[in-house]
Amino acid sequence: MSYLKLILTILIIAAGALLFKYLMIHKVKTTKKSVNILPPLVKVIKIEKCSQRIEITGTGNVLPLHRSVVQSQVRGKVIFVSNNFLNGKIVRKGEILVKIEETDYLTALKNAEANLEKAKLNYEIIKNKAENSIKEWNRSKNRFKLRKPSKLRFFEPQLKSAKSDVEAAKAQKELARKNLERTIIKSPFKGIVQHKNIDVGDVVTVGRAMGEIVAIDNVEVVTPIPDYDYPFMDFYNKKVKIVLKLKDDIYYFNGKIDRSEKIVSLNTRMINIYSLVEHPYKNLGKKMPLLIGSFVEVKFKGKKFNDIAKIPVTALHNENEIWLAINNKLIRKNVKIIRTDSDYAYIEGDFKKGDLLIVSNLPYVSNGMNIRIFSQNNIEK
Repeated sequence: MSYLKLILTILIIAAGALLFKYLMIHKVKTTKKSVNILPPLVKVIKIEKCSQRIEITGTGNVLPLHRSVVQSQVRGKVIFVSNNFLNGKIVRKGEILVKIEETDYLTALKNAEANLEKAKLNYEIIKNKAENSIKEWNRSKNRFKLRKPSKLRFFEPQLKSAKSDVEAAKAQKELARKNLERTIIKSPFKGIVQHKNIDVGDVVTVGRAMGEIVAIDNVEVVTPIPDYDYPFMDFYNKKVKIVLKLKDDIYYFNGKIDRSEKIVSLNTRMINIYSLVEHPYKNLGKKMPLLIGSFVEVKFKGKKFNDIAKIPVTALHNENEIWLAINNKLIRKNVKIIRTDSDYAYIEGDFKKGDLLIVSNLPYVSNGMNIRIFSQNNIEK
């Protein structure tokens, strides 16, 4: 057996040697082939230099310009409540909302009028006495060489007191008249009723809140903007566009800048801009109103700059660098950034109108490197 194993081993070694020799004789010769590396393919757009007005966009809330708590200035029993004095109802300016029982106040007015007449009569009586006393003294002073008498002789203190009584009685009458008027409570402006909490039969006290009304003739939109956007605001161009988005529907409203707070919030670094919208509930039922409490987008027209370019913000590199395509080479240029927003950058610098701006991102660039400009005719297969 060991003899056969030896013969098999020799045969296997011999076969391997013959196979190796065959492969060496018939091996495939490789040929070197040069690789042609193409320059990177980039997308470009033309730079357009022009006069450009900066647009500043923010979001804000719609708030009533005026808000009033309806309160009682007198005490009494409520005898009337308007059918329009309900939550959500619109009331006119001067419309009667609530009436309070007036009997006590009417009586008080009559008493005040009577007291005034009494005070006037007393004043006239004392005035007449004073005039007679002065006449009598004037007839006798030279004949009897009288000295000037005391003020009491001429009823001066009495007359002054009587006159004060008349003025006090007039004030009491005016107060009674106003209290009588206050039994009828009217709407201070056209508005929407909120939080009505009064009804017929209730007894109200002075200062009792009966409800709240928010004005709808005008509303304001409070829009916080970042402090770095404030220098770009154009407060001479007051027009603003207000956008209300409700699910799939978009509504537009015109407004105007009314004022700014001119104070930077220490917490948010924002400045509130107040825009006024007139008649937001006009044609209610036919047209969507600018609802109080809505969250809206506000677009301001900012300052105008000349000879600048508006480019995609993604075309900026290293904070203030752009890439131009000049004679199929990438040229790096530093620019001055006027302002950036979420989509665009407004720049000025050493470039011309019509220059090709590279908008593609490349992992590595060097100034003057070769590039290919993307078009439908030069797509490499």
